[in-house]
Amino acid sequence: LRDGAVLVDTRDKFAFAGGHIKGAINIPAGKMFSTWAGWLLPYDKPLILLAPPEQIETLVRQLVRVGLDTLIGYIPSLEGYAPSELETVPQVTAEQAHQMWQSGEAVILDVRGLSEYREGHIPNALHIHAGRVLQRAHEIPTDRPVIVHCLAGGRSSTAISALMAQGYRNLYNLTGGILAWQEHHFPLER
Repeated sequence: LRDGAVLVDTRDKFAFAGGHIKGAINIPAGKMFSTWAGWLLPYDKPLILLAPPEQIETLVRQLVRVGLDTLIGYIPSLEGYAPSELETVPQVTAEQAHQMWQSGEAVILDVRGLSEYREGHIPNALHIHAGRVLQRAHEIPTDRPVIVHCLAGGRSSTAISALMAQGYRNLYNLTGGILAWQEHHFPLER
């Protein structure tokens, strides 16, 4: 990693949030793996996967399909890492997010698709599709908390991981996404 390789953590959003190697990008294994990899991974740097051995062949095929063919190895698990060596993703509940938003303390970053955003979003939310956060990172404030959300938390985890890999440390994931916000009948704009 010190030499420029990128670590792709293929575990689910909960495992990643609970502890990951600093600088890792969270792209969970599954049907959208190659799509997210194509959006967020560099084509000019070597890649290392964090995935169980039985998934490696499938994941490599998915990466090669989108032109990411510089895989140099994999890590089967985080076994052997002490919790103090791992980084976590701070989480906020809908109630905490509402309080931080209402007081003006935090910016809301909505990483859903445009049609989802238009159907209903938190007033004054900054909208940047999760697949474009790296290209538009300069628009994301660094001087105050940024609460990132999607529908339920998957895309926001991926977006947060990509930004954290670039050095952002002021990011919080809205647990349960916009669905949790709506359950509390907090304000939405259309």
